[in-house]
Amino acid sequence: MVAQFQYRSVQNIRKNKGCKFTMPRQSQRSIVQDLRPSILISFISYAYFILSIKIYHIQNQLRTNFQYLRDKTILLCLLKNLIIHELINKIILIKYYVLQELGTSNLQDIKYYLIKMSLKLVSFNICPYVLRVAAALNFKQIQYDIEFIDLENKPEWFVKASPLEKVPILIIDGTKVLFESNVILDYIDQLTPPSLQPQDPFERALARGKQEFAGEVLSTVNRLVYSQTKDNFDEVIADLKWYFEKLSPWIQHKFLLGDEPRLADFSFAPIFTSLHAIQPFLKEDYLEKHPNIRQYADNLLALESVQKAIVPQYHEIVSQRIKKIDGYIVKQV
Repeated sequence: MVAQFQYRSVQNIRKNKGCKFTMPRQSQRSIVQDLRPSILISFISYAYFILSIKIYHIQNQLRTNFQYLRDKTILLCLLKNLIIHELINKIILIKYYVLQELGTSNLQDIKYYLIKMSLKLVSFNICPYVLRVAAALNFKQIQYDIEFIDLENKPEWFVKASPLEKVPILIIDGTKVLFESNVILDYIDQLTPPSLQPQDPFERALARGKQEFAGEVLSTVNRLVYSQTKDNFDEVIADLKWYFEKLSPWIQHKFLLGDEPRLADFSFAPIFTSLHAIQPFLKEDYLEKHPNIRQYADNLLALESVQKAIVPQYHEIVSQRIKKIDGYIVKQV
């Protein structure tokens, strides 16, 4: 009788009929945004409630079918085995439904919520490259700390931690270090689902190439500030216009790859925060001939995650830094 009962239970579980575990259907994006350890605890509590009911039925069945058994040790052993069996099946179902809602096949995708990680960004206050990472962390709602340093007087611990002695770096759990902003972006994208990168291998590689392109544009924007002669400045302006001609055909939607922000968009965000801050020093609006790029820039800067990544009084700090460098961009105003 025991074997027959267990056989039915296993068969029903396999057919997803033995335990009627239901949960509200929500969009993957909503599930991911709201997922927290407390939600997982709710799943477990719900399963425990169902398990309690199941145990009650098991107890009744034991009383009905095993009244002839006088040995309490055997009864307790049977009950223990059945409870363990049902608990394991509940855990399997919890995992199945959580992964189904997340749209992933790997339980490690929710490891950030199960194991609290310590993340610290290190940079200086107006670093455009750290803005990329901070904006993406904000968008994915991943908690992190940030520490600003003086690059003209680098702390010894930073020199040891950063192989290239450049910012940003990401310190993980106080011991592990990642450097280069695009590498850090790839890492944090894997911490929590869903991924902000395309699923198709070619499209993903192409998006990564566009991130490298964004790095070239950002470097060119920075050169505007450091150019010391008119010839150098004019050369940089020509390069910037050339890059915008290349970028314009890519902008066909609200964002670079569609109507929702993706990882590549955060690589482009500091281009437009920097341009917006130095615009008072420029005689020309270089986005005037590219209304689609201007709209794209406005869409990026309107993102709450990007706004939160910008330090207070950003424009004033940038303006002071430009005047301190005293390049041609200041003299030509």
